[in-house]
Amino acid sequence: MKGMEYEPLKVVQYNFVDTVHFDVGPDIVNTFHLVHKDYPEIKMAENMFQINYVRVDKVRELGYNENELIKWFRFIAANGYEERRQIAEGDELFMDFNKWIDEYVNDDVTKEAMAKWNKKIEDNKNVKIAREQGREEGRQEEKIAVAKEMIKLNMPIEDISKITKIDIKTIESLKDKK
Repeated sequence: MKGMEYEPLKVVQYNFVDTVHFDVGPDIVNTFHLVHKDYPEIKMAENMFQINYVRVDKVRELGYNENELIKWFRFIAANGYEERRQIAEGDELFMDFNKWIDEYVNDDVTKEAMAKWNKKIEDNKNVKIAREQGREEGRQEEKIAVAKEMIKLNMPIEDISKITKIDIKTIESLKDKK
């Protein structure tokens, strides 16, 4: 049996991002393709694969004169039922979809799942913050250890401060504890 022909396939991915933590571009919809790491002019499957980032923050800035696609983007980017209802007004499909979304997100099982998901996200943020604080404390301890060794070598305080990026007052207190 002959394998499937891949030429006619097209993969399009949409990602909706509310706050951009990395540069996806300034437009409402920013499109990316696969490119060679060292030769960006070489694009792989350019007409068959693309990743789109829709900037929800930009969508929220739009006025009300819009085409159907922009209306969908605004609907998706809305901050809750009432804002979606205003966008949906007069369009039966949007109104039904808004009702379905409200029923779905207010379902007890979904609420519980979202609460767990939000807790995991919050826990993950706290772990990352704790790790970064631990790294920073470790870097500071290392700087202090280096400064103490430099003090033992009778290096000038100003030089120690320049090298370690520790303020002179702290270095003087380390010298006094010596």
